[in-house]
Amino acid sequence: MARILAVDWDTQEVRFLLATIGGNAMKVETAGSAPLAVSGAAGKPSKPDLGQSLHNALAGVKLGRVTVVAGMDRASVEMLQLTLPPAKDSELPELVLNQAMRESQTVGEDSALDFLAANADPAQPRKVTAAALSADQLQHVMAAFAAVKLKPSRLVLRPYAAAALFARVAPPEPGARLLVNLIGDEADLTLVVEKQVAFLRTVRLPSAAEEEKRAQRLLAEIQRTLTVAMVGDLEKEGLREVCVFGAPGDHASILPRITAELGLTATLRNPFDAAPMPAERLPENPGRFAALLGMAIDEGLGQAPAIDFLRPQRRPRPHGRRRNLILAAVAALVVVAVGGLLVWDKVSAAETENQQLDGELRNLKSLLKKASEQKQLVAAVHEWQSSDICWLDELRDLSLRLPTARDMMVLSMAITAAQRSGGEVNLKWLVRDPLIVFRMENDLRDSFHEVRSKREQERVHEKVYTWQVETSMSVSRRERAQYVHHPSDPGAAPTMAPAAAAEKPAEASSVQSPTESTVTRRIPREQVP
Repeated sequence: MARILAVDWDTQEVRFLLATIGGNAMKVETAGSAPLAVSGAAGKPSKPDLGQSLHNALAGVKLGRVTVVAGMDRASVEMLQLTLPPAKDSELPELVLNQAMRESQTVGEDSALDFLAANADPAQPRKVTAAALSADQLQHVMAAFAAVKLKPSRLVLRPYAAAALFARVAPPEPGARLLVNLIGDEADLTLVVEKQVAFLRTVRLPSAAEEEKRAQRLLAEIQRTLTVAMVGDLEKEGLREVCVFGAPGDHASILPRITAELGLTATLRNPFDAAPMPAERLPENPGRFAALLGMAIDEGLGQAPAIDFLRPQRRPRPHGRRRNLILAAVAALVVVAVGGLLVWDKVSAAETENQQLDGELRNLKSLLKKASEQKQLVAAVHEWQSSDICWLDELRDLSLRLPTARDMMVLSMAITAAQRSGGEVNLKWLVRDPLIVFRMENDLRDSFHEVRSKREQERVHEKVYTWQVETSMSVSRRERAQYVHHPSDPGAAPTMAPAAAAEKPAEASSVQSPTESTVTRRIPREQVP
């Protein structure tokens, strides 16, 4: 029989669950929690002491020989949604690491990076959900467990562990479900489609003492999550139900409001249905132990978790053929020794000739490189000119249509001119709400502009801009006279077309350009991260 110790924590407490698994049955021996301890020298800010917290929580618990599984919260890791070219499963680890380092400045080669592929067809583009844990954070966690003489065998992501428990106890019914796991002042919101995680986020809630504000915030975050996640085929299929983890009688004020105010079916899921435990031994607020039960069951049954920072997916090593390599090396040495005696007299002449040819080759490569660079430069300039788009007026047009700096901040802009087909503007920005993206697209779209937004991703920032969006806008040619009256500024005075501006008297040069003033107002340099 295997004994499993599952541990996770948040900003307020450390939780643990000790279970014994024999065959396909699991028995929970004990479960409990302890407040998160803090430490700090005099005059310095205090910080959470995970090692001391584990010691306090496990004091008096007879562990013996156990397998330790730990869970990380969503806020401690970097989540990335990647789309990779068609590739085999064995090629994905290297592709995921390279793409993750390109898209995130916090991901490095020493980060603990694991991923989950959404589709298994190697002939199709591979959509991947990647999770990265920094090396410093991983070292801090391992040191905390070492302080209590424990060593985790797995380090999983908490929302995935709760979803794994739901997949075992939920009936095999199709459709999408939103799992709500209230843990302290946090709530894990996980969208599950046919028992597979499709979208997840963790939100902060007001304290339990502010019950009304807490309920209102939770309802708003549920609505926001569904607005972002339920798109495409999921939007047509609809949400089957909202499942809240808890024991009978818990969250009695929240479930009816989900149904009444959001129009959604809400159900209560007791995590200890998967491993019955006497009522007198049940911990307070059993719903917060859902992830621990999921981790313990998966480990006891030998089921690998979806995300494991201690055992991430890696490129498989080729099978060793040491004996064949040794024989081949010996044979090669014999051939070289015998052949060397025969060709020794030709080596010096060949070496001299090779040096001469090598010098000529370097000269030719240098000339070819210079010619190639010049050709590319000429081609790029020609392509840009052939687009025949007045980009200064286009930038002015764009800056007048964008939302205010309170709602949006532009991170980067790339302009590409396509020969005989107009051009394209690619922007990456931060917005404070996904609904702003919808309004922005309506403001930009007209007969000359086609707008497409993708990769709406929530990022954890201290600033107000919390959603990162990538937008691509195709620009069609138009006559320069069409820029005289700006379409989104009907009441403003007409602006001269570029051709007319060149003929304006010199004294008008002191007037500030609309394009220059707008861009300076829209993208303050000090606000760029």
